[in-house]
Amino acid sequence: LKHRVVPAAALAMAGEECTDPSTELVSELRARRAGLFEKSARRELDVLDLTRHWNFIKAQTDIHLKRREELARKHKLVLAKMKMKKSDVHKISALICQGERIERAAEQFNVNVSALNAEREWLFATEPWQAAMREFKENWVQTASGEVIAKATLQEDEEDASFEDMLAAMKAASADDRPASEPPEAALEGERAGPAPRRKGKQQPRSRKVHLNPADPASARQPPERPEGKELRRPPERPEG
Repeated sequence: LKHRVVPAAALAMAGEECTDPSTELVSELRARRAGLFEKSARRELDVLDLTRHWNFIKAQTDIHLKRREELARKHKLVLAKMKMKKSDVHKISALICQGERIERAAEQFNVNVSALNAEREWLFATEPWQAAMREFKENWVQTASGEVIAKATLQEDEEDASFEDMLAAMKAASADDRPASEPPEAALEGERAGPAPRRKGKQQPRSRKVHLNPADPASARQPPERPEGKELRRPPERPEG
């Protein structure tokens, strides 16, 4: 919506314009509105100009909400002190003057609040603002955190997500077509496997092959294997007596 010139529709007078210049805020609101009218007459009014004006109104509203709590607290405090200092004339007089200043500030506060409400209603009723809001609702989405996202971007994200889901489904279908006795991982390992590696370290001696002759019973007896690297020694004879 930024930097888009509003179509030929000029700002229409809707609502009551702030005519009471008794506060600085009212004078500033009038000056800002006059600037919008000048740009509209030259057909240079931008949606960004309307957005800036609305941000100013919103910021001043937040300030005055805090200001209202402060004025209410000070007013209660002055009344409480006046009840406690009934016998002290000088302090009572000072508290009365302080209360009058708070009341004047409250009057200016009320004038500013009325001006802000009137300016907000006027802005929302203008044709450029309503056209901008229609375009915003058609093409943009605002999240709970306040972030603004284009609907076209959301649609592209959904299309990308659906394409990824389709690829995942195709992979799952191809995996289901394989035989259950041989999972894909086992098949790959079987293809890559070569001859078994030779084990390092000390090798076990191979057993000696014996050919048996059925006709010779003695051949069925297999002599014990002689350990490699060692000689058989005869045990020492036991001395007699």
